[in-house]
Amino acid sequence: APLNMAAMRRAAAAMEGEHDWAALCTAPASQATRRTVASIEVRARRHASLPLLGCLCAPSGGGRCELLPPGSCGACGEGGRESGREGEREGEEGEAGEAGPVLELRFTGGGFLRHQVRRMASLIVAVGTGREPEGTVR
Repeated sequence: APLNMAAMRRAAAAMEGEHDWAALCTAPASQATRRTVASIEVRARRHASLPLLGCLCAPSGGGRCELLPPGSCGACGEGGRESGREGEREGEEGEAGEAGPVLELRFTGGGFLRHQVRRMASLIVAVGTGREPEGTVR
């Protein structure tokens, strides 16, 4: 099912600013849980690669990039599609459902608590899939 990118961006925007994150972290009782999240970017990508993981659109277990034309994947160096759709280059943004396999969430802040970011990301995705209502994030 496609993700509701607009709902995810609204949920991310609601998380920006200074909040008490005790409900979304595993911090000792003695640790302060107020943190400031400067920004959260939510983007869907058609293709992406990471230095250590390589091409994220290649089938798990290795193989050729299935999204880009032959020879055009900067990570795997190959590509696998014979005929290309216009506009599907590395890093290009689109709406989820038509964008492909990579959802990028970029968090910026002065410091984060243990498990805070992974739980924030899970909540944003839950809003995008409809498992959680948008009003959950305030």
